[in-house]
Amino acid sequence: MAKKKKKKKKKISKLGKWGSLSFIVSRNKIRTFSGMKWNSSYNFEVKERKKKVSKVTFKGIAPDEISFNMRFSVFAGMKPLKEMAKLDKVARKGKAKRLIIGGKKYGKNPLAITKITRELQYFDNKGNLWVAEVQIDMTEKV
Repeated sequence: MAKKKKKKKKKISKLGKWGSLSFIVSRNKIRTFSGMKWNSSYNFEVKERKKKVSKVTFKGIAPDEISFNMRFSVFAGMKPLKEMAKLDKVARKGKAKRLIIGGKKYGKNPLAITKITRELQYFDNKGNLWVAEVQIDMTEKV
């Protein structure tokens, strides 16, 4: 009896995800992020008083905001226009999802995409987009 050869599984390192958007690194594809920023802010009310120091009162916690950049390149196995269309599709649904990176949840509540800024960087001589940098802004939805 001949031994069956085991199929080699493609090694895909799944760094994290937000809803259906996965951050992956494999031999053929790279869809990851950089420059992540996480902002938390708090609301205060300031009441001016005559000849006294102003009175500051805590009013609550503002929703957290997270932003990061993604680079889509044909040299990293991605199709920039197709990847940006996927982002638009999930963002336009307006749903909030958990941002999970390395198995850890970021933010106390799910996050919704509030803004996508695209920088189309390199094109070939036929007008095909080769590289795009995308900034994604998310806000906590309670």
